[in-house]
Amino acid sequence: TKKPHNLIWYKAKAEAFQFGLELKPGSDCYDNTGIDHLEIAKRRIVKHVAIVENRNNGWIRLKAAKEVNGQLQALSKTNPDELGALNRYMQSIKDAGVKLVVDSLPPDRLKMHIDIYYDAMVLDANGGRLDGASVKPVHDTIKAYLRSLPFNGAFVLATLTDRLQETAGIVIPQIRHVSVSYGTRKDVCIPIRYIPDGGYLRIYQEDDLKINYIPSHATLLE
Repeated sequence: TKKPHNLIWYKAKAEAFQFGLELKPGSDCYDNTGIDHLEIAKRRIVKHVAIVENRNNGWIRLKAAKEVNGQLQALSKTNPDELGALNRYMQSIKDAGVKLVVDSLPPDRLKMHIDIYYDAMVLDANGGRLDGASVKPVHDTIKAYLRSLPFNGAFVLATLTDRLQETAGIVIPQIRHVSVSYGTRKDVCIPIRYIPDGGYLRIYQEDDLKINYIPSHATLLE
C-alpha cells in the first residue's frame, strides 16, 4: 500500500541505522522505548551517506562512512562486522525488486605535484611562515579544503587553486599534476574535477604531496 521510496528515503534510513539493535518485527523502524538518547546516538555509527543511482543498469549504490577522532573512515568488515550489519539492515527494508549495493570503502588516495611561487617576506624557502604562525601553510590549506568537501562531493582543481591563492604568502600556485587511485586501480590523472569512489579523499604518505617552493621574484625573469 506504500509508494516506492526515493533516494532521500534510502539516505535517511542508512543514517538511522543502529548497530547491534534489531528492527521491530515487520517494520523498518527500531523500538527505542526506554533506551537513553546518548545510547541511540552511539549506535548510529553511519555519519556520512551518499546514494548513487545507475539508471542504465537499474541499481542503487549506497556509500557510507563513519567518523573516528573526527576523521572519515570505512565501516569495519570484521570484529565487529559493521558493514555486514548495515547491508543486512538495508536489504531487509529496501523496496522489492531494487538491486541495492552497500559500500563503505577507504578514502581514495590523492597525489599532487605543485609549484608554489611565494612572497619571501612572508614564507621561508621551505614554505613555513616567517612569523611562526604555521610550519606548513600550504599543507594546511590543502587539508582544510579536503575536509570541507561534502561526502561524495567533487574535488575541483580550480577551487583548490583559489584556496591556495588566498593563503598568506602564496603569490602564484601552479598545480602541475594531480592523480588519484582506489583499491587496486592504477593512478588516474585528474584534469578538472573528480568524485571519489569511496566518497572522500586522503593524502596517504608525505611524498604523495610534492611541493616545489620558488621565490616570486623568479617569475620576473620568465
